[in-house]
Amino acid sequence: MSLKSTLKEVFNTNFVSYTQAHIAHLNIVGRNFYSDHKLLNHIYDALQADIDTIGEFIRTLNDMAPESLEEIRQNALATFGSQNRAVTEKDYDFWVVAFHGHVF
Repeated sequence: MSLKSTLKEVFNTNFVSYTQAHIAHLNIVGRNFYSDHKLLNHIYDALQADIDTIGEFIRTLNDMAPESLEEIRQNALATFGSQNRAVTEKDYDFWVVAFHGHVF
């Protein structure tokens, strides 16, 4: 896999992860709502900053960043989950484990 392809895959996966973290931030429920809500805010903020950085790396290689949500969805390692339910503590635990090294 070329550097350009790898960067695009990272961009796509990061973009999907950002979206999922932001959705989780908005929909989290449970006894630890406030702390969970704040942590998910930190996670999606960090992921959003990475979207710009990775996109700029792609552009420095004279390539274009993905141009549609469909292109991002099809080429990401992560997938969009169900957006029609409240985010549970199990979902939140996933985000904490998945992004612990990135956020803290």
